[in-house]
Order: sequence, then C-alpha cells, then structure tokens
Amino acid sequence: MSRPRVIAVLVLLVAVYCGSYGYLTVCGSYQPVTLGLNGRNTYAWAPQGFVENFRWNRFKIAFYAPLYGLDLRFWHSRDRARTGLYPINAPPTLVPTKAM
Repeated sequence: MSRPRVIAVLVLLVAVYCGSYGYLTVCGSYQPVTLGLNGRNTYAWAPQGFVENFRWNRFKIAFYAPLYGLDLRFWHSRDRARTGLYPINAPPTLVPTKAM
C-alpha cells in the first residue's frame, strides 16, 4: 500500500472509533456505581451499552478508555449527575414487606 492510502485508512479508523464512542455517549445516562444499604450512593456516566442490569461492561470501558476518560473529565463528571441535565438510571426503591 502507498503511504497516502495507509494514512487515509488510519484516519478513517480513528474517525470510526471516535464517532462510535460519540454516538454511544450521546445515548448514555448516569448509572449507579456503588449501592449501599440506603440505596444508591454515587453515579457515574455510562455511554449506551456500558451497563446492563447494573453490571458494568469492562471490555467496553477498556476499549474506549482514552475517550471515556476525557468524557468523564470534561463533560460528564460525577458532580453533574445531580444537576438534572442528564438522564439517571436509578435502581428501583426497595419496599419493605410485612411478615405474616
């Protein structure tokens, strides 16, 4: 392959990588990171597909680590979870049941 073609392929791969993460993060929401006895304690941003049934997908986090780190640092920090600007996936509230 010629040098310009190699550069074009690399640019295309980087564009697809960044674009796929961009799409996932636009469709994301804040997800519970830690749960305590009183319910959720902290939330973190999770692009779409990073969390299913409150379980984090470590492969996707590792694959998108550079972009995920930048996203958490500059756009979706944990302190923005409670601002109401972004969707939050809260676990259902546990309702105590009466013993019979």
